[in-house]
Amino acid sequence: MSEQVLIAGLILALFSVFMLKPRWMLTMFLVSFSIPLDIGLHYFFSSYYAGKSSADIRLAFIDFTFLMLVLSIAFNRRTLRKKNNLLTLREINLIVSYIGFSALSCFWAYNCVVVFAEVLNLLKISIIFIYFTRINKFISRNLLSVVYGLFGYVFIEFAFCVVQVFTGRLVNFDMLLGYESLETSMLDAGWSRYGTFRAIGTMGPGEIAWMFAPIVALMLFLTVIGKESVTKFSRRIILCTFMLSTFSLFLTQNRAVLLGSLLGFSVITAAFLVGLKERSGLIAAACVVPIVIGSFSLDLIRDQSEMIAEHFNVALDFRGMLSKNAVEILRENPILAVVGAGQNNYLLVQSAILKSLPIQMAEFPVHNIFLLELVETGLIGCSLFFLLWFSFAKPMLRELTPKQLNAIRRCFALVFIFMTILVLVSGSFSWAIFRYYPRCFYAVILAIILSITRQDEFKELPL
Repeated sequence: MSEQVLIAGLILALFSVFMLKPRWMLTMFLVSFSIPLDIGLHYFFSSYYAGKSSADIRLAFIDFTFLMLVLSIAFNRRTLRKKNNLLTLREINLIVSYIGFSALSCFWAYNCVVVFAEVLNLLKISIIFIYFTRINKFISRNLLSVVYGLFGYVFIEFAFCVVQVFTGRLVNFDMLLGYESLETSMLDAGWSRYGTFRAIGTMGPGEIAWMFAPIVALMLFLTVIGKESVTKFSRRIILCTFMLSTFSLFLTQNRAVLLGSLLGFSVITAAFLVGLKERSGLIAAACVVPIVIGSFSLDLIRDQSEMIAEHFNVALDFRGMLSKNAVEILRENPILAVVGAGQNNYLLVQSAILKSLPIQMAEFPVHNIFLLELVETGLIGCSLFFLLWFSFAKPMLRELTPKQLNAIRRCFALVFIFMTILVLVSGSFSWAIFRYYPRCFYAVILAIILSITRQDEFKELPL
């Protein structure tokens, strides 16, 4: 399989030389270079961390992220001196309050429940969170490039992160959008086809699907928002990558992402259908072509569908038992419902309170982000958490009012709505959304959306 991926990367590189503009050539070179690099680093770290738990590897990712962040700050010192931060004082206070109370929960858990509180890792996450949510207008001119800089520490965008660090510049938005989707689609489909991709772990389908979903949504928006923002040629490229990416999301077998994506796409499609008669053909193509592509892989689709259906009921019952464990923890120690046990301490608290729990079940946290936040940060921290989301949602809702005619601002506001639906729906059945690096990832998404809605000088995307 590695040889096939390398050949595909070489084909992409050759295609860029003969068919693309100079700025796209650099993109294709980086992507084709990052494909074997992704595979090599994955196998290296898999062997290095052989026998260690998934949590150990995730903690190593936090350390790597923190290192790349420090290097990025060192090579972009000028940007830190600029003013006009993205967040208002109220939003910054909310973030600080949430992080501060999470730290207080760690302190309380360490002294009262006698479990290890991961204060150091919480500090690293907090610094990353605050930095990326306060990126100024200068950096955010490149739109989603900041997100890909953050992706580097999970080795999906390692090559781009290195370029960012050693050149002091962030890679342009148009150099990443379409071909990153092609790269992910190729790796995604290849691993799924050979039956190795569904392995649960740090490099499993959940993480890639969560990184991939907003890119797919963004491509759909860019396809239909009109000529005033995207050229006809670019819109066709984005449409093609959107169709490939949608099919690729199915191959991940991630039920939560599939369900949330379906609902999110339904909402935004309904919003776009108003006054889009001239774009009806484009929308129809976006619906029909994936079916045509899928018809060439009916056996694979059938196998994947059977696997999803087979594991759905089992997974649902198991998640129900994990939710009962969380409720039992709160019942046995009611004070946890008020002040929490500290972020990343759920498993430690579970083993300390529910000592009779079977070993195979004690290794899993509750697969429900609402119960997870309630146990780890308590009612106060959980309220701050949702208040923070509401604070981000208000400007997005304002962008959807009839008075707002800027297509780009409405586009990114709909991205936020899509992501919110995805989080709320899948959050009821998953636990990894706001833990470790996914928590930072969503902070970056929110920061970028805020930067777009507050920059009047942006009239169109740099495509």
